[in-house]
Amino acid sequence: MILTLPMTPRSEYQLGYWLTPVIGDILRKRTGQDFVISIGTLGMRNIDAVFIKNFIEEVSLLKLRCSFWEDTSNRGLLSDRIAEVLPLFRLHNQFVECWVCNCGALEIPKEQARFLKQKTFYISNGKVFCAKCKQEACLKILDRVSIFFPESQSQEILDNVAVLPGFYLNEFRELLVQFAENGICINRQRQTGFFYQQYNIDVEFVWETLLSLLAKKEEIVMVVNNHVLRQTLISILLFRFLGFTNKITLFITPYISYPGKPDKWQVKKLLELGHDENTVRFMLAASLCWREKDSGLYVDVSQVEYRRFSLLRKLTQQKILEKPVATLISDINHQNLLQGLKNVFNVQKFDYGKLSGLFS
Repeated sequence: MILTLPMTPRSEYQLGYWLTPVIGDILRKRTGQDFVISIGTLGMRNIDAVFIKNFIEEVSLLKLRCSFWEDTSNRGLLSDRIAEVLPLFRLHNQFVECWVCNCGALEIPKEQARFLKQKTFYISNGKVFCAKCKQEACLKILDRVSIFFPESQSQEILDNVAVLPGFYLNEFRELLVQFAENGICINRQRQTGFFYQQYNIDVEFVWETLLSLLAKKEEIVMVVNNHVLRQTLISILLFRFLGFTNKITLFITPYISYPGKPDKWQVKKLLELGHDENTVRFMLAASLCWREKDSGLYVDVSQVEYRRFSLLRKLTQQKILEKPVATLISDINHQNLLQGLKNVFNVQKFDYGKLSGLFS
């Protein structure tokens, strides 16, 4: 089974948002495994049905073949899993100085703001701001509730997971050290809709139980981007803590940056300019420099002549083969896609089987 972490529907999507689902779909075609996209809306203050409709429409535009798992439709299962998991831990209370904002989205310890990825917040002129409401955060003393995993389990967890690319193992090890020192906070001050004892349980922690709900007996392949390493590691820790032993292969994609204004790099806008799902998928896959944490979006596909691109599609579709999961990184990357384009008139110079699964 191929999975993503929960993806939150938005009003609009920059192209890089779709990199992990596109990689998931390529893996589906290369391995024959089922592909499940999780849709996460429980953390949204106001759930707009239009956002979900647009999300599913864009999945369709990209010709992704998958099933959906919506957290709102499975609230009961998630609540039951939280009620099952948390009694297994001893809760640790600590009053901590935290950065918070008026909208409630930001709630992070002051000391952790130094090394956390600036996802829910950003720092400007030495001041901390909420990434959602854009308001300056202030410091408050909060009652933080944390859990700690057994040290023996934490030390062994990475031995049972194939992390690709491998250099992210160092970041996981650093996170494990942080978890051992500070624990994993599970509560929020604002109401979340999930409760344990008198505490509001963080929706992110609820989502991190998802693996144990979706897993069957077969191998699990996760595709995530490098801005959610913490959430990914906690998901795997909980999965193992509950006794699941499935083999896990984890693909971590780089973060995509854009030339010019990011807003113009959206699927619907690109389709209006004459692109189709195949050129969009090519742009994303050709942006993959797996050894880099940040990759620039490949935009030169518009300069490729139609005949050359059509031949590339034809050659890769003739070579649809079931391939080992781990070959994805060595096959689907910037260098190979450009080599594939270059040699469409000299096919003996390139193995087009490497690009199987690329196109819809």
